[in-house]
Amino acid sequence: MELRHLRYFTTLAETLNYTRASGILYISQSALSQQIVDLEEELKTTLFLRTKRSVELTDSGKILLEEARKVLRQVEQLTFAVHESTSFTSKANSILVGLEIGSVHDFYLRRAITNRIFSLRERDSSLQVNILVYEHNALIQALENQAVDVGFFLHQQPVIKQHTELTSLVLYKDEMVLAICSQQALKDTPSTLQNILLYKGIILLEKEERGMYQVMRILEELKIEPSIHFVPDRETMILSVENGDRATVLPSCILNEIQNPYKQILHFGVSCAKLYCLAVWQPGNHNPLIMELVNSVRGSYKNIS
Repeated sequence: MELRHLRYFTTLAETLNYTRASGILYISQSALSQQIVDLEEELKTTLFLRTKRSVELTDSGKILLEEARKVLRQVEQLTFAVHESTSFTSKANSILVGLEIGSVHDFYLRRAITNRIFSLRERDSSLQVNILVYEHNALIQALENQAVDVGFFLHQQPVIKQHTELTSLVLYKDEMVLAICSQQALKDTPSTLQNILLYKGIILLEKEERGMYQVMRILEELKIEPSIHFVPDRETMILSVENGDRATVLPSCILNEIQNPYKQILHFGVSCAKLYCLAVWQPGNHNPLIMELVNSVRGSYKNIS
C-alpha cells in the first residue's frame, strides 16, 4: 500500500463521486477506479458499494477512512517539520504564499500578488518565495500547520468562520453573476435572468464543489430550476459560453476569461451571491512580509477598481 492509494481513497470517500474525485486528483476516472480496485484487492475487502447512480462507503471503508485521515495528517506534519528544518533560513526574506484554486483565475488578484513579489525581489535579490495552489480545505490546513504564511481565498463569508484562530482580511467584495454571450442587448432585470436560466440553462464545472454549492443556493433562493450541464474543465465551460450555447455562473472577477465581445452580465440580486476575496494568516505568524504583501495587494486592487 502506498500513500497515493490512501489519498485517492480519501478523496473518493469524501466526495462519493468518481468524476469529482478524479477532477480533484487530476487523474482519469478509469485510473482512479483501478487504484481503488487495487487497494481493495490488497486489503481483501470491499471499500465502496457502487451502483450506476451512487457510491457509498462500506463499514470497512468507514474504518479505513478514519485511519487514512490520521496517516495523511501525520505525513503532512512530518513534511512540514522537515520543510521547516531545511527550507528558508530567515523569515525576514522568505514567504510561503497559498492561493485557493478558485482565486487563481482572478487576473487582478494574481497580478497584484506577482507584481508586488517582483518589486520585493528587485529590492532584495535574496528573497525566497514559494507560491502554491491548494484546494480550499487544504489551504486552511496549511495555514494552521504554518506550511503557508498567507493564503488568498474567494470565500462566501468575510471571515473563515470555522477557523477563528486565523485572521481574515477582506481585500475586496465580489459576487457571483450570470454570464452569457448574446448579440441582443439584454436588460439586467429579474425577468431576463429567469428567462435565460429556464430557456438556455447553465454550464458548470463538476469539480468545483464549493462554487457549485453556492450556485445551488442562489437558484434555490430564486426558486428557479434550470437545466444544468456539467463539464470536467474550465476551458470547455468557457467555450460553451462564448459560442452562445449556454450561460454560466462565475465570480465577476473571473469574467476576463470570456473574451467574446458579446459577453453580457446579469446580477442575481440575492445575498447568497456575495463573495469576498480574503487574505488569511495566523496572528502568531510575525513574518513582516505578510502585511507588506497583503497591504500592497489591497491597495493595488483599489487602484485597479
